[in-house]
Formats: sequence, structure tokens, C-alpha cells
Amino acid sequence: MTIDRRVMAEKVLGTGEKPAWRFTPDVTAGFTPQPSQFESMSQAELNAQAKALLAAAGYGPNRPLKLTLLYNTSENHQKIAIAVASMWKKNLGVEVKLQNQSGKPISTAVTPAIST
Repeated sequence: MTIDRRVMAEKVLGTGEKPAWRFTPDVTAGFTPQPSQFESMSQAELNAQAKALLAAAGYGPNRPLKLTLLYNTSENHQKIAIAVASMWKKNLGVEVKLQNQSGKPISTAVTPAIST
């Protein structure tokens, strides 16, 4: 919610992408996009809702959420990871460690963490 999709599309990537509000691209054959409830909300409203959800989960200034964000080697993926980490830190206080997974698939690194 605190990832500003408009900023991501226009400023971070800046090559004509549209903000991504769903997993399936709008141009996918046979797919009819349905409006997302979040598309009509301001970024300030999205940030406030995300902060409330994080607080309800027990995180906040005295107990920040800490995580590692894995990304594969690609200039755009690195730009996206840096922007996401910055937005999470600024809007939610989330502490993000960025980790490039150059040379090995991210799925190899993620699978053991999920199964434990």
C-alpha cells in the first residue's frame, strides 16, 4: 500500500509504464481488469491504512518491522528495490536490508526461509 505506484511508474522506471494495481497486466488476453479499491485512494490514505494495519500486527516505532528484500541482478530491479525500501522506511518505519541475488535464483534463497 505504501509503494507509490504512480511514482514507481513515472519517476523510478520512467519509460511509459502504467501504475500496477494488480498482478495480471491489463493487456493480458481474455483478462478484463476490475477496478481496485486502492486506485481511487490518495497515497496519504493508503499510507495511513498501511500504518494502521502494521500497528494492528504489533509493529511501530518501538518495534519496527525488519526484513530482507531479495532482488535479482538487473538495473531496473535494483532501482525498484531501492525505491520500495525507501518508501517503506519513510512511510512505515520498516527497516529493509537489500540483498542482490546475483548468480543464483531467488527461489533457491526463498524456499528454505518459507519452509522453516
